[in-house]
Amino acid sequence: MSNIYEVVQQVLLGRCPPGEGKEFIKQLLAKNVGSREYSRGSCAFRLCRSLERREYHDFAGHLRQFLLTNKCGLTLTEELAQKLKELAEEFRLFIHGSLEIKALTHYPQWMDGATQHLAELYDFPRRRQTSMGLGDGILYHMTGYTHYISREQKAIISASMCLPPGHTLLACLPTSGGKSLVGQMPAFFFTEGGTISGAVTEAGSSIVVVPTVALAIDQAQSAGKYFKNAISDEHRPAAYYGNVGEAEKKRIYSGLKNGTLPLLFISPEATLSAPFQRVLLEAARRGRLNSLIVDEAHIVVDWGRSFRPEFQFLSSFRRRLLEESHGRLKTVLLSATLTEWTSAIIRELFAEDGNLVEIRGDALRPEPMFWLDRSRSEEEREEKILNILPLLPRPIILYVTKPERARAWLSKIKDRGFSCAETFTGETTSGQREYILRRWGDNELDIIVATSAFGMGVDKPDIRTVIHCCLPESINRFYQEVGRGGRDGFPSISILSYVPLVDSDETFHLINSSVLTAENIASRWESMRARPVEWTCGDTFWADTDYKPPHLEDKITGQRNADFNEIALLFLVRKKYIDILDTRDGQNLRRQVLVRMSKLDVLQNQGALLEEIAPLRERDWDYISLELQVMKDLAANSKTCWANSFVQTYSLTTELCGGCPACRRKNLLPYNSWQSLRIWGQENLPVASCISGLLSTWLGCGKEVLLYHSDAEPLSMHDLIALAQGLLKDGARQLIIPEPAQEKWRQMLEELPGENTYYSIFALPEVLEENVRPLIAGPVALVYPAHEELCRQAYHWTQDYLRQQEGSQVIHIAPKSLQIDGKKLSEQVEGGCYSTDKLIEKGKIDNDWI
Repeated sequence: MSNIYEVVQQVLLGRCPPGEGKEFIKQLLAKNVGSREYSRGSCAFRLCRSLERREYHDFAGHLRQFLLTNKCGLTLTEELAQKLKELAEEFRLFIHGSLEIKALTHYPQWMDGATQHLAELYDFPRRRQTSMGLGDGILYHMTGYTHYISREQKAIISASMCLPPGHTLLACLPTSGGKSLVGQMPAFFFTEGGTISGAVTEAGSSIVVVPTVALAIDQAQSAGKYFKNAISDEHRPAAYYGNVGEAEKKRIYSGLKNGTLPLLFISPEATLSAPFQRVLLEAARRGRLNSLIVDEAHIVVDWGRSFRPEFQFLSSFRRRLLEESHGRLKTVLLSATLTEWTSAIIRELFAEDGNLVEIRGDALRPEPMFWLDRSRSEEEREEKILNILPLLPRPIILYVTKPERARAWLSKIKDRGFSCAETFTGETTSGQREYILRRWGDNELDIIVATSAFGMGVDKPDIRTVIHCCLPESINRFYQEVGRGGRDGFPSISILSYVPLVDSDETFHLINSSVLTAENIASRWESMRARPVEWTCGDTFWADTDYKPPHLEDKITGQRNADFNEIALLFLVRKKYIDILDTRDGQNLRRQVLVRMSKLDVLQNQGALLEEIAPLRERDWDYISLELQVMKDLAANSKTCWANSFVQTYSLTTELCGGCPACRRKNLLPYNSWQSLRIWGQENLPVASCISGLLSTWLGCGKEVLLYHSDAEPLSMHDLIALAQGLLKDGARQLIIPEPAQEKWRQMLEELPGENTYYSIFALPEVLEENVRPLIAGPVALVYPAHEELCRQAYHWTQDYLRQQEGSQVIHIAPKSLQIDGKKLSEQVEGGCYSTDKLIEKGKIDNDWI
């Protein structure tokens, strides 16, 4: 059996047991196959799995998907054909007399255009198009990659590598855009892949806060492959979580105290546990902590407001780490989607004045194809969804608003014969969550029925269908959940199934019950202030979040009451009434919070506090209400492209539509527009100016110099490599070269340094591209191409760069007789002219520096 199709055919003919076929496919998928092959192969794996277990409804769904993907029929045994004839109408399968089975492409009328548009989904066209960024020796020697995934990724990694101590980087990069490398590459570079023995000033440990334990473990394993030459386990990435073994915990603690552990992946809850806080604070005091990296940083707002206050408490703990590190700690905040509301709160919580660098590569997702259906009743919706479910490609996520609705939907789905389905809600215990996520990642589950609790940290690439049987409270939540599908870059289906009267009321009630009123905030604050655990000084005390406000005094409360108290405190922090200095565990494991009051006169008078915060809370409520109304407008909209609504929510994106009700109605094809890169605070990054040797002599105090080579022929690859090495030796840290062929570029990367010195190399088109300006500052060496028009554009770019960029210098590298706009380049460059021979010779000798 040489391929997956042949394996499946042999299984269906009974010539290969389904279990053996499943294991064979599993081994094929483990060989680092491409994303298209993985998505097709995972369907075949699930097909064999369900047949092995005789779960025929699940099997029929996977068989239909496999047939449509491969666009051909399969032959069955007579016994299997008889089983499937009972399900043929439900799953739109047709069995010939010759026992050949095919899938029919008939869909309900309410899924307008599905027959035409879903055919594209099964072709697996790559919808996400990016312009790759030229790699460098550091990237190549770490990963083996010759290019960055995108120019946006390249700019963000460059900012992370150059971020000064005490600064904050806020970066937005689309899903599957390579955010992981933003934290991993600096850790690899500064610890030299875990080969530095003992801590050094530039190294130290980086703490990566991720939403779930499963994601922490997965990312630690993924990062570990880059540290295969580490000198010991203490020099390799690790994951920390509640039930980590004692030996592993000891290794982690030792690695943090010594600054040798390059990366630690951890959840916010574990970060804020008392024992771990002590270890991190000690590491910060000893100068052993390099960076705090928060992945999925939008959770600070989206979840912190109602679900996970730990993400906002993290900002207070980060300030303590910054103080203990004497201002050295770097902070990196990463997300794929950021509204301006979210961005503003993140900046306020995690950055100090003048210490922020913000790089935004925000982009809408090209993968989702949107369908909208409005039903008159819940019963009508249930019938539609349960009838379409057999026809939709797996894996599937079905979102609802409340846990009880998730349980009801799961029961109905299982009653229809689908066995491999599970619920995931706020009531799912941490142990259950890890078990479900593991089975989901291993293709042991086909359908998840979930609330918004299922999302962060769910990084399965081949989810094909996302259904909303509810009205999300905002476009932001809706779009993030839709974004769980199609992470492999291929089309996915989004169905918004809406019952207007039922869903609107339910969502409003959910918001109303989870957003504290100004009266409730003031009452909860007064309860905690009036009964402090202890005062530490006149304006600072330990508050117990287990205390009940007056209206709950006679009632039994638990964690939900403590959560609301924490939300009240965090609201006062954001509005600058208080500051949180520390946290610790109190009775019943409820959190105690060390609070310093900023506005004593107001905070000690409940009436005055209520009067001040009421309009502030009203503004918050107005924003939340507006978000809900915008979502309701979207659910009623089949006339204008949905991208218009998404761009209003994500203001730094440009319009992009993978297919929506309005565009299908107008017979418009999916469309894209240019993504742009926006950079703020670039002046906070250090200018790479360490020119020495020959370059220092030639440049002097000037801004330009021309290094010429023979007019007879362009630089050979051998000479270009030697010249690049010579430039790097003399302190040039940014090189611009003509676009190289892939084979020659790999050859060049083999020779360029991968450690000790950070530098960037750009292909000329990266620099000339209007929409994605690279992160360049200081001296730049530019190798001119052979193409006359490109030479002209390159020269004019250098002149703009010299005028606009403070501290800029340009080293022109070109034939001596090159003319620009009819005049020799040597006559236009203000500095001197020197042969490249000496630098080329310098690059060929004494390569120990690399």
